[in-house]
Amino acid sequence: MIRALQKEPEKVQIYSTTPEIGWGNRVERLAINKILKDAGFDIIGENPAGFWIDIARRVHTSSSQNVDEAIEYTKNSAQLRDSIKTKPFISSLERFIKNALKNNPRAHFFLTPQNMMGEAATRVSINGRKFTVIMVLPDAMGKLSPYRKPTEAQRNINYLVWNRNAYEIMKSEHGLEYVQLIYPVDPQKGFQELSTHKLKELGFTEIFEQENVCVIKLSGGGGDAHFISAIIESLWNKSKVRSIVFPGQQVTQNKIIDKVEGNSRKIVKSLDEEAYYNVTAHMQPDSQMVLLQPSEQVKYMFVRSMHGQRLRVAWLPPKGDQEKISLINYILIASKQGIISTICLPQKHHDYLHGELKHAGFIQGIDYQLIEPENIKKEHFTLAPSWEIDESRYSEPRLSVEQAIRNILAGRG
Repeated sequence: MIRALQKEPEKVQIYSTTPEIGWGNRVERLAINKILKDAGFDIIGENPAGFWIDIARRVHTSSSQNVDEAIEYTKNSAQLRDSIKTKPFISSLERFIKNALKNNPRAHFFLTPQNMMGEAATRVSINGRKFTVIMVLPDAMGKLSPYRKPTEAQRNINYLVWNRNAYEIMKSEHGLEYVQLIYPVDPQKGFQELSTHKLKELGFTEIFEQENVCVIKLSGGGGDAHFISAIIESLWNKSKVRSIVFPGQQVTQNKIIDKVEGNSRKIVKSLDEEAYYNVTAHMQPDSQMVLLQPSEQVKYMFVRSMHGQRLRVAWLPPKGDQEKISLINYILIASKQGIISTICLPQKHHDYLHGELKHAGFIQGIDYQLIEPENIKKEHFTLAPSWEIDESRYSEPRLSVEQAIRNILAGRG
């Protein structure tokens, strides 16, 4: 008698998605999808599109093009996210989630790095069926705040957190039940590894031939071209530092070209996110420099430090409450290692940021320094903190992303 062949049990599906607005969440999704697929998980999903996503992308880009607007957004971003202006966007996300729930009956788990989408997914159900929501945070604490109590939606999310201070606040002070401390997701996992030959072919020869090089990385919404051009000029005039710019948006790139190359000096620029992560992975530790948004790039500096590559860092002004919180968490780690952090921003915004950093417990001149774009030079870039030194202070271990996901799937997250 021939025994009937038994079917292997179907894998649990995880629906992965994020609105394609900036670059940080998109890259986080690409990277974590790759890690989980390689570990044998069944990852499906697509990203929402449509009118309200386009509007959100335009607002994101518009608020990035001017430093003054970025600072104003930082002051008011928490209130704006809770305002009536976001309701159509949230409604569009809820419709997308409902369709995902209806069209994927085997997908019980919903993975996203985007806070509004994750929170919306906790509220959507069909005939009593809901997703179990998993949120991986590329920023230190995402859109949660150490100063506000979590909402009911936020309490129902399974969080994967790389920043230990944020993890402790979420667990101990906020009393969130579903939080796991993970090793930071390496964003380069979402892209192909490019060879030295390929990077030289793409025009990034300075990384391999010059010590005085600064990579400037703006957000997916672009940046203030006048502000960035002043930085590029100051670095060259005061320290003969060459700049490689990843401007995030074509409009920003064009304006930088007009301002800087109009002075008869060429700069290397690229809109290729894959190239950025490959370029930085090849940079010389202890000497070459990066100027970054205090966004998911805070996490990325610790990823590079985990790989034994500590770059010299200075920060651009935060755009949004979540970037301010990420900057504060960076300064917290750096200050414990005796490293002063540099933030470059116009003089007229110094009082505001001084006040925010003083409120966080930091001392000007010891924990941080603020530098105008016209005055920045090589000496203002300070070594990124050591991952090993920071981790050695704590006994609680971290989990791999794969193990944290398995815990959630098994009901132990």
